[in-house]
Amino acid sequence: MTGPKKRRLTADDLLRLEQVSDARMHPSDARIVYCVSASVSAPKQQQFPSRLWCVDSASGSDPQALTAEGTCAHKPRWSPDGSSLAFLGSRDIAGKDQLFLLPDGPGEARCLTDCAGGVVDYAWGPATGELTLLVSDPPPADAAERERSGADQVVYEEDARFNRLYRLSLDGTLAALSKPATQVYEFAWSTDGTELVGLVADAPHNWCWYQAYLATLDVETGEWTPLFRSHKQFTAPAWSPDGAAVTAWRGHPDRINSLTFDRQGLLLASAGNDCAIHLWDASALAEERVHSRRPLLALRGHQYRVRSIAFSPDGRLLASGSNDQTVRLWDVHNGRCLRVLDEHDSDVLAVAFHPAGRYVASGSYDRSVRLWDTAGQEAPLVLRGHTDWVRALAFHPGGRLLASGGDDLAIRVWDPDSGRCVEMLCGHTRPIRGLLFTPDG
Repeated sequence: MTGPKKRRLTADDLLRLEQVSDARMHPSDARIVYCVSASVSAPKQQQFPSRLWCVDSASGSDPQALTAEGTCAHKPRWSPDGSSLAFLGSRDIAGKDQLFLLPDGPGEARCLTDCAGGVVDYAWGPATGELTLLVSDPPPADAAERERSGADQVVYEEDARFNRLYRLSLDGTLAALSKPATQVYEFAWSTDGTELVGLVADAPHNWCWYQAYLATLDVETGEWTPLFRSHKQFTAPAWSPDGAAVTAWRGHPDRINSLTFDRQGLLLASAGNDCAIHLWDASALAEERVHSRRPLLALRGHQYRVRSIAFSPDGRLLASGSNDQTVRLWDVHNGRCLRVLDEHDSDVLAVAFHPAGRYVASGSYDRSVRLWDTAGQEAPLVLRGHTDWVRALAFHPGGRLLASGGDDLAIRVWDPDSGRCVEMLCGHTRPIRGLLFTPDG
């Protein structure tokens, strides 16, 4: 039997591509809901056609569509008790997002809102049967006429719309939660549901995003109490699990690819698509209620995105692997680059230190694992056997073994002294992106 005939990829094929996002597990762990959306929208169409699907996590049966074709549905969130599923969407692709509620079982989705400006975001509230909505003000009265006439200019001083917080009960009753003259960008409830933190500003969103600050909301009065201000933009405010601290990201202007603490818990390192590595003071993380500060050091030298980082066991060195095909060793005390290891033939995706600090291991798109002598006295030992990209590395706590894995779906276990592959473990059906030995080996 012959397989399907191969043909060239066309522009139409690209336009038909779909993406899967926002997978959410049911509280019982029995089902997973996720969103499938088009990758390309029609001209001048702000929304992408998208549908929600649900699959049984145990049986692996065929996914079931929860929403109709030709509509928009995204951001699914199960209620805490799992009895219903909320999501944002519109039955008309060109319409504003509203909040819908779907029972966990037979039944149709019910639209709970009719907000002229649309619902921007939402979360299940602390009280049973209640949601917290972030709702945009209605557009200016002449917005529809301007759109029909083709006037697509943006007038910042006139388009003074706020995003505001509301409390929504399941019977559709909407009540204001915050004071009117506060712009809310993002928000998060504490784990116990007693406090709400927001990223807010005192003017409409069109011209004040850079003035946003962290604040907590008094849900009785609607007043915001500032927690932290900065001249840099924040994003993703969140509570620690015990509710004792608030975190918010800033520092990297692009995606963060790797995070790691040193063994002593004094430093946190982050690496990203901005080609930089930031070192943060981790010792003070438990001492402040608001965690948002500048890095201690920014390590710069890589020419392309940094994919992986690892501290040496003594915390004095940091290894980094990058899409510029190099591994770099850094002095974490002064940020100086000590060595550039450049014998890989392609991007470096993973780095790991030997528990005694003798070697740095690196894995690459070139399908090899290399062991570098940290003292710089010997050429790297090259370990070959993988048939595809190497994405993950881990040393045995005793240092006698090195495990590697990647896109060939196999885990190879090596003797780091001889470079011999002593075991190959197979069973994964998707690329391996992480490996870890237990602390006791």
